[in-house]
Amino acid sequence: MKNFYTSTLLLITSFCLLSTNAKCDHIWVNGIKMNVVSRSPFDKYSGITKLSELLKDYGTQCTEDNCQFDAEWKIINHQLLLVQIHSCACNEKQQTADLAELFKGRLKNGMLKAGWFTGKIWLTNDRPLTWFCLVCPVWVRETCITVANGMVTNIEDVIYPQSPDPNKIKTIDSLTNLIYSHIHWDELRNLNQQTGHVMLSFSSDSAGKPFNIRTFANNAQVDSTWVIEVRKAIGRFKWPLYFLHGIASNPYWSIDLKFNKEQGAFSKKQN
Repeated sequence: MKNFYTSTLLLITSFCLLSTNAKCDHIWVNGIKMNVVSRSPFDKYSGITKLSELLKDYGTQCTEDNCQFDAEWKIINHQLLLVQIHSCACNEKQQTADLAELFKGRLKNGMLKAGWFTGKIWLTNDRPLTWFCLVCPVWVRETCITVANGMVTNIEDVIYPQSPDPNKIKTIDSLTNLIYSHIHWDELRNLNQQTGHVMLSFSSDSAGKPFNIRTFANNAQVDSTWVIEVRKAIGRFKWPLYFLHGIASNPYWSIDLKFNKEQGAFSKKQN
């Protein structure tokens, strides 16, 4: 039960899995070399196991990607073409692979068409706005390339809605302080020296509004006005928005709020 009453911040969503990138790919788009931040075209390549074995010395254990190799692609005449494979940037031994040796008889003008690949590839050169789930980057904008059997059918720049500063809720303390700052403490009854806890959980939508709000008072010390005011407080400001690869997340938040006379006095002073 002790852990249950420890303040926690949970951002639970499946969309972080979409960002996994096993290769450090780059694609040239309109003369700009861009970083692939989604799955690599090679993730659908039937010979990837053998290719990875042949390029086992090209990888690295970078903290950001743990990539296997750096594949460089270009879009020429609407075709997605592999032009080079390098060792990863973090690899101490820099190498460039012999594509003719790796893909015997399959090259055209020294390049390999990704004819096996159909899907969307997401790219960006921006720095992450923040990190979702501590491991998943959140971008301000991305470029989406749509590919059908190696032919590029669409290139779209996606700019996400402006979000409130996500650093305001980056830690448990910053989150609790943000909620406390929006509570109308004068509306609370029976606030005294003894501490009562209100457990709060909810999700936030793509507009930054809370929904599925649940509250739980841990003891009889908690007055009903505390619970009512907590539910109102989280709707008085816009929650940060999280988008990845064109998909808006619905984060799940869970936190333990402590109420006593001292906390009320402190929060009112901060406001």
